[in-house]
Amino acid sequence: MTDTTRIDHAREKYWQAIECLVGAASAQMRLSFAAEYLMGLSDKHFPNERNLARRHNEIMKKLNLYATPLNDHDGFLPRQISDDEANVLSREILSIYTDLRGGI
Repeated sequence: MTDTTRIDHAREKYWQAIECLVGAASAQMRLSFAAEYLMGLSDKHFPNERNLARRHNEIMKKLNLYATPLNDHDGFLPRQISDDEANVLSREILSIYTDLRGGI
């Protein structure tokens, strides 16, 4: 996989995460769905973008910190997170996607 292919993959996964964030479910559930797309990304998907890799890792640490044990939610781990923190994380996901696209 080339560097260009890796960064394109990261862009696609962040776009899919954003699509989840604008749904009708609770903020906690929307973040849970978004996290499913972002979990497969690692530092290698952000070649020459150490700052984006760091920001991605920070988001994933927070999303994993707030994850609850799997129960009856068909594979998704609802995040036990306040609405304010959910807003902050959602905005950071959008910000990373914007940066992956080269800014506004």
